[in-house]
Amino acid sequence: MTQFYVYTHSRPDGTVFYVGKGTMKRVNYIHRGSNTHHCNIVKKYGRENIIVRSALCPDENFAF
Repeated sequence: MTQFYVYTHSRPDGTVFYVGKGTMKRVNYIHRGSNTHHCNIVKKYGRENIIVRSALCPDENFAF
């Protein structure tokens, strides 16, 4: 059974700039090539400085 997560990517000051839903693989994947806004923020602060938070959801519908 696939486990789904809701996750956020934040700037170093804690300001959230991206919210997503997916599996653990997506949670830890910082690069979003088709999202220019996301790419610019990651480029500005550096991948290692992006704060990733996640919450495990009981199923995909709950994650939505």
